[in-house]
Amino acid sequence: MVPSIATFRFEMAYAGDDRNDLKFHCPHVAGKVKCPQGSNWCSSSKYGMVVKVNGTDTRKLEESVYERAGVERCNACFKEKLTATDFYVGGIQKVKKGRKQMLQLKQIHELTDDVASVIAASIFNPTEEKLNVLMRLYKADPNRILYAFAEGEKLVAIIGLKINRTENTAVILHIAVEEAQRGKGIGRRLIDEVLQQHSFAALQAETDQDAVAFYQVCGFAVESLGELYPGTERFFCVKQNSHDRVV
Repeated sequence: MVPSIATFRFEMAYAGDDRNDLKFHCPHVAGKVKCPQGSNWCSSSKYGMVVKVNGTDTRKLEESVYERAGVERCNACFKEKLTATDFYVGGIQKVKKGRKQMLQLKQIHELTDDVASVIAASIFNPTEEKLNVLMRLYKADPNRILYAFAEGEKLVAIIGLKINRTENTAVILHIAVEEAQRGKGIGRRLIDEVLQQHSFAALQAETDQDAVAFYQVCGFAVESLGELYPGTERFFCVKQNSHDRVV
């Protein structure tokens, strides 16, 4: 069965077998249809877009081609309307890799299981009692606020702040990213989001050697405070709100 695949909703043209794969060409190049964009907008190859797929995996192929074609149609519009001729579509895997997670900032008011599981990473020797005390402090102090990044219903990161309303700054008391989500820039996005949400002049934090590199990557200026505790060097970190600077 020939899979139904479309670019601009045109079915791709079957071009034979390549070992275990089925090969399909751009239907415009194959003379099956007259595409309003021609063939060069989707590929520089003389064959136009070429797709190979295992004959038993047609559904996966259809989804991939529709997704790639959607990006290409956007780029074609940029080229036509804005004369943006340097756009390049690098392939479906690059498109997927370049996506940002859709994360929503939400304020936390209760210590649920998912809140506890994420914020525990920012607490030394976390226990149920420590977590409950921590949550009571956030609820009792109007200058403390706890935020989370959520992907749908799932929490992926948490940040706790203490606000100095006189100076319009805030100190980061707690920050943690779910272990499986680390290394994706989520912590930095969370910091930037709360910085802009409140229009703070700056965010501050005090940390140790283990976390200082994280704050540097997030754009904080770092200054050593020396050994505030025997054998433990502490660092003062500050990030100015770039949107408040006069240029």
